[in-house]
Amino acid sequence: MGAKELPPGPTGPRRWRGRLLLSTVRGRIIAGFGLLVIIMAVGAASSAWLTREHISELAQMEQRATTVSHLQDAETNGALTVLLLQRYLVTGNALEALATRSLAAATTDSLTKARAQEETNSHDEQVAGLDEAIAGAQLLSETVEQVIALRQSGDVEGATAALEAALSRLTPLQGEIGGAVEQERQELAALRSKADREGDLSFWFAVIGGVAGVVLGVAASLFSARSILRPLSLVESAALA
Repeated sequence: MGAKELPPGPTGPRRWRGRLLLSTVRGRIIAGFGLLVIIMAVGAASSAWLTREHISELAQMEQRATTVSHLQDAETNGALTVLLLQRYLVTGNALEALATRSLAAATTDSLTKARAQEETNSHDEQVAGLDEAIAGAQLLSETVEQVIALRQSGDVEGATAALEAALSRLTPLQGEIGGAVEQERQELAALRSKADREGDLSFWFAVIGGVAGVVLGVAASLFSARSILRPLSLVESAALA
């Protein structure tokens, strides 16, 4: 007896149909997972952009807070310098003279640091205002030296007159420093509010993106499984026929 021959496989339209079904399965799998990858990539990119913006806002907040701190120090030291200098006119205490000089120098130093911060951030308007404030602080230091010299020479009246003349120019400057502090505080509050919103948005976007990714992943898996099983069943039926 000869070898038993196997029944011929599907030919013609049946073979063409089987190849078409397999091609359809491959296309559906690629499309499903390709769409999932695109959605996840868009979600990750958006979350990364929001995170970067949040970090940038936090850095600006830190810079603003540093500027506010320097301006507050300058405002406080300037007021204390004037008060201590007035007290020195009465007492003539040498230690108070040293403390007055130190406070005047600290005022100029704080304003210089605040100006450096504003210049780094390219805040030209604030830089111009602080240039005037620094000039006023230098005037305060000159007044301190003049008053101390007159007081030490025994010319109390001359020292008092010099201080009063300087105060007429320093008082408006003190108000400008206070206005600059208030402006920086307002901008800091605005940055803090914006950073909080972006932080919340970034958090919820990450949560929603994660949940959406899981849902889409499950949906894509089910779709792909269905797309595979159904055509394979048809191929199997065609092959058996």
